Amino acid sequence: MTNELELSENILSLTEIFERSEFGVVSISVTKSSELGGSNGVGSGFVFDKEGHIITNNHVVENAKKISVTFVDGISYNAELVGTDPYADIAVIKLEISPEKLYPLPIGDSSKLQVGEQISAIGNPFGLSGSMTSGIVSQLGRLLPIQGTFFSIPDVIQTDAAINPGNSRGHY
Repeated sequence: MTNELELSENILSLTEIFERSEFGVVSISVTKSSELGGSNGVGSGFVFDKEGHIITNNHVVENAKKISVTFVDGISYNAELVGTDPYADIAVIKLEISPEKLYPLPIGDSSKLQVGEQISAIGNPFGLSGSMTSGIVSQLGRLLPIQGTFFSIPDVIQTDAAINPGNSRGHY
């Protein structure tokens, strides 16, 4: 059994979470091609590793002709699409950038989440960088149907944190 004191020492305040994460959260701008011509879009992502891999959502980079990643310091870099999974709505893009400019964020273990735990989302809603929202884990193991398909995303984590366009899927 974990000592309660040990647990409380590992819990960060929302301010500490933001301060430790802001350099690893990026804004993603894309120029997309569609049947109606080109369009622009924005989204959020995070630095995965020192090799320049960035994790974002598939819907952010889907059909992108050009992908640009902007860090909190305002410096932008072009990125290349590495891979996508449209059904899980996840994508990996890659930058050619010096490793010392990258601040990878640690990946948690979602199997350890509990309903009622505090969570936060840091991103770029409406293209506004460095925004944070918070809430709780509302439920675990939800089945999320994908509109217009016969597929569903299993084992979704439901939260009550305010999610807006740009820090992903806020338009649902």
